[in-house]
Amino acid sequence: MEHPISRMAMILVFVLMSCLCSKSSRPLHHSWLMDFWLDEWAKHGMCSDNPVAYFSTAINLRNNLVSGLNLVPGIADTVDNIANTVYKQVKGRPVIHCVTRRASAQKLLGELRFCYKKGHLTIQNCTRLYSGDCNSGRDSITLL
Repeated sequence: MEHPISRMAMILVFVLMSCLCSKSSRPLHHSWLMDFWLDEWAKHGMCSDNPVAYFSTAINLRNNLVSGLNLVPGIADTVDNIANTVYKQVKGRPVIHCVTRRASAQKLLGELRFCYKKGHLTIQNCTRLYSGDCNSGRDSITLL
């Protein structure tokens, strides 16, 4: 599939994103990383019109969330509480995507999904609060 971004922009994205993958247990092969980030761009970033700005924003968001949220792995909390904690940090309500651990039927935080206006990289409130295996803002989910 042909991706509508310049080679230079993709090289910049590759350099930016390599720093996030350097601690991955998966071998870091140039072709694997390039394909991975092209696919991420195609799935999530094309509304921004600028891959470098989009991925830079994603890196900054991740770093700020990790350092600022103080979420403790292994501790359960409600979807509402997690969404409120994230809102205080980034001024936008995410979609809390839940998954269920098969062995225990325990609900886990799968992803935090953020919503943006098309063409802008400013977080806005998502219209839904939860997705996946969560059915309510009162659902209790565990952080891994």
